[in-house]
Amino acid sequence: HESKLDTTKPVAFPLPDGSSIQVRGRVDRVDRLGVDPTGGESPHTYVVWDYKTGSSRKYKQGDPFQCGRIIQPALYVSIVEHCLRERVSRNATVRSFGFFFPGVRARGERLQWAPEDLRVGPGTVQKLVEIIRNGAFLATGDKEACQYCDYQGVCGDTQAVTSASKKKLENGAEELLQPMRELRSHGEK
Repeated sequence: HESKLDTTKPVAFPLPDGSSIQVRGRVDRVDRLGVDPTGGESPHTYVVWDYKTGSSRKYKQGDPFQCGRIIQPALYVSIVEHCLRERVSRNATVRSFGFFFPGVRARGERLQWAPEDLRVGPGTVQKLVEIIRNGAFLATGDKEACQYCDYQGVCGDTQAVTSASKKKLENGAEELLQPMRELRSHGEK
């Protein structure tokens, strides 16, 4: 079932340096909050939800971007806000983004972030774009991140690969890895 927000065209995602990247995604749910009788919300205030079928284990309330590993909250808020402002109202705003885990393992858990929690999202995406531009791709330094990876066969000995990545990241001499260092400084082991 299509809505007036559906589009196959990419949307410009603005980056802090003034450039932008083209993004698109398949948003699961957009709720309109509507008008609060006490004068609270605007009729053009929305919440974006993304459904996750598995466990909520890799997601944390305190860090919606997981040191650059998850960028969906930033992208989806931007995409939805763009489409709402273009097709519904210039005043439309996204009040929050959340992951909803309806499955048995997570038992309906919800994680939700307000705009102030997501304000570092464009900077996080900017750092990832810099990493791509630099061609400085580095495997994770966290062995636990490899536990459910579909590509373990590519890396081989995950202990050796994660250890080598961690050492490279800790060695401040390699300037191309600076954006990765900045992302991971928020909590990578």
